[in-house]
Order: sequence, then C-alpha cells, then structure tokens
Amino acid sequence: MGLSQRKHLYKVVKVMEKAIVVKSTTSFYEQALKMIHKELFKIVSYLKFDSEEYGIINEVVCTLYDVMNETKDIYHYNIIDDKGEHKHTTDRKGHIIGILEWALDYIVGNIEVEE
Repeated sequence: MGLSQRKHLYKVVKVMEKAIVVKSTTSFYEQALKMIHKELFKIVSYLKFDSEEYGIINEVVCTLYDVMNETKDIYHYNIIDDKGEHKHTTDRKGHIIGILEWALDYIVGNIEVEE
C-alpha cells in the first residue's frame, strides 16, 4: 500500500470513528455508509490485487455494498460468546452502525493505519 493510499485510509477510518459515535438519524447513517463505501472503493482500486490490504479492504467494500442494497427494516442476528448463543433484533440504523463498527475493527485490526 502506497503512502497516499495509507493517508487516504487514515482519513476514512477517522470518519468511520466519528460516524459511529454520533447520535443521528437513519438517513445520516445511510449517507455515511455510502460515502465510506465510495472512499474505500477508491483506495482498493489502487491496490495490488494479490496484496493483503486489497483482500481486507475489498471484503469491507463488498460487505458495505451488500448492506447498501438491503431493504429490510428489522434485522435478526445471533451473538455467540462464552455464555452461549444469544438472539438479537435491531432496526436499519442499528444494523448500519454494527456493520460500520465491524468494518472499522476489521480494517484497523489487520492493516497498520496511521497518519
């Protein structure tokens, strides 16, 4: 990953962090999702296809694209922890926030992101 892509990724990660903590409307999160997808797509288009960074960011881009095209109002999911499996339900807003949290954790946990 080149220096310009790394700086771009740093800026996108900072936007993701801010978007997750702000309390806002579903339409705000929809717009944030689209903008983050667009910026990550720009970054991934400059990466080498066989690089580790490409695989990570491309997976996030594909997941965000899928979420952008979903139309459900209610989402059901399971969380598995040390106490077993727990069923949960969330709305569209909660689903988007959860996906953005996953994307942020996945990127910063696997790619060195710095200023």
